Amino acid sequence: MILAGGSGSNEVKVFDGDSFFEPCYRIYNLSRACYTADFSNSGEMFAIGGGDGVVRVFDVTKER
Repeated sequence: MILAGGSGSNEVKVFDGDSFFEPCYRIYNLSRACYTADFSNSGEMFAIGGGDGVVRVFDVTKER
């Protein structure tokens, strides 16, 4: 999985290699840009931080 965030549309997308890198998660309408994004060591969670001063943590559950 690849995690990407930015400032153009103030959103974060998670891309899955098993589905030819199509976005499988999307977090949008953030009030400010996303400046950092990272997965946990286990890959079961990810966090994003942005210009609004908030760190958001998400749980990733992958369907099999």
